[in-house]
Amino acid sequence: STCLRDKLLELLHQKKSSDIMAELSILSKQFGLLTATCSEPSLKSAAIIIPLLDRRKGVSILLTERTENLKEHSGQISFPGGKSDPLDNSLIETAKRELREEVGLELN
Repeated sequence: STCLRDKLLELLHQKKSSDIMAELSILSKQFGLLTATCSEPSLKSAAIIIPLLDRRKGVSILLTERTENLKEHSGQISFPGGKSDPLDNSLIETAKRELREEVGLELN
């Protein structure tokens, strides 16, 4: 079985945006991208989002670089995301909020 990482890398090498978007739809169903959870009670609830940018030369993934003054994971390259806030009604809301806070992008 192919892992999600390999599938995403393969997908980014395709040329047409329409092919990429169709394949993403299949991947989201196959891997449960929007609903993946961890039931480990010792872990805090958190979410990430993988922003795909449709550019002239193909699709790119938007990553962030964490600032150097953080206690944990400082300077690391990461997907936008973070811990769930008590006001978030779902992990999807958490991911959208983090994208807005970290990158300034608003999703409907």
